[in-house]
Amino acid sequence: MKDDITQQIVKFREERASKQLHMNGQMRQTRGMLIWMSLLSVYLLALTSCGPTQEQPSQSAQSSRREADQVAQAMGADSSKLSDHDFEVLVEMNVLSTRWNHAAAPLVRDYLDPNVQADSWVRSASAIIAEMRAVHMEMSAEVQSLEDEGLRKTLVEIVENYRAKLNALVVLHNAVASGDTESEQAAQVQLSTATQEGQRLAQALIERIRPLVDPAELEREARKRAEDISDRMRPR
Repeated sequence: MKDDITQQIVKFREERASKQLHMNGQMRQTRGMLIWMSLLSVYLLALTSCGPTQEQPSQSAQSSRREADQVAQAMGADSSKLSDHDFEVLVEMNVLSTRWNHAAAPLVRDYLDPNVQADSWVRSASAIIAEMRAVHMEMSAEVQSLEDEGLRKTLVEIVENYRAKLNALVVLHNAVASGDTESEQAAQVQLSTATQEGQRLAQALIERIRPLVDPAELEREARKRAEDISDRMRPR
């Protein structure tokens, strides 16, 4: 009888270790999602930082705004001059993408942490997913309000990818809550697929914008934001 119990314990530990390895492999893509979406924030920041401020002389402000218009065109804008409204939307999109990253980081961190119990993760993830859903709704509203059709088309595709990730996280959350291992693994694949698509979109956008921005400044900003996410991903 004792030997049977020992064998069951060994089997349980082996299955858990195997599952954790599989989980870690799948969720590397989710870490990638956080970094790539942070880079997207960097490029939105690059565009919005071109805008005029009260401290800038008029001539400098006009030059900066022309740079913003050029970046917007690289993002697919039809107009050669970005409207004030559309510029404000891009400023808000930068804020919202940062909110998304800050919400997603602890969700992924705790999911990967073997010391976090499933029921604890389910409870905390409920609130986080609600925040991410709210962010996505705000993103959708902002993008739909864009006056430039070409710019709207570019950002609609990106916002739809956020939605795909959100859908996958909801499936993952439900699977963990119900203890359904097969559904959990399927959700990991769904999230990985959405993340890879997000990487493709971000990379394509980055390549279009790269020639128009200061690479040193963007590298510094990207490093700072990556470090911020890395800090948020550290185990508690």
